Amino acid sequence: YAMRSVLVVFLAATSVALLGGCSGEKSEALIASAKGYLDKNEPAAAVIQLKNAMKQQDTGEIRYLLGNALNTTGEHSSAQIHLRQALEFKYSPEAVQPELSKAMLGQGEYKKLVSELGNVSVADVNLQASIRADVGEAYLALGQTAEARQAFASALAKAPNHPRALAAEGRIMAATGDTPGANAVAEKILAAEPSSRYGLSLKADLLSSQGKMDDAIS
Repeated sequence: YAMRSVLVVFLAATSVALLGGCSGEKSEALIASAKGYLDKNEPAAAVIQLKNAMKQQDTGEIRYLLGNALNTTGEHSSAQIHLRQALEFKYSPEAVQPELSKAMLGQGEYKKLVSELGNVSVADVNLQASIRADVGEAYLALGQTAEARQAFASALAKAPNHPRALAAEGRIMAATGDTPGANAVAEKILAAEPSSRYGLSLKADLLSSQGKMDDAIS
């Protein structure tokens, strides 16, 4: 079954490559196609279309979209390269910085993330919250809990129901002995989005820490 799935993905990617590379599609059409794949959560196909588009012209938008797609596939190192090139093309920092933050966090570049993006501000409240949550996670990885809490609080001030920031707050509460508070946070996340991976993960960890392994697994 696994081999069959790999074959299906390979054939789909090959079809996209052939269509993009041989049909003479213009760069604008390839970019539009890539955006459609991103909207459908098919980043690998988007990468192929964007690389084909880049053969015709190299722009900040293409580099940004490539960075976005590569972040989604977990290729954070390559994503960061393209995102920085997007900035060199003077593409909107408002769009690039949240993705750049994600790429640096994914690479474990915690000090660099805190130094470079720790004080940036973007207009979109959800994107700003995402950056602040990334900064908070970086501080946690560096063992700087107080700074992490400040970053998560800043994220929640922008987007009060941001699930990742809430879950991180819950974990800090649990680590400092406030289990009831952490449970309340988990329930808040799941009340807003029952399938939230952040809420479910926090709840499972809390149940596990209380010796309720069966409940955590279920």
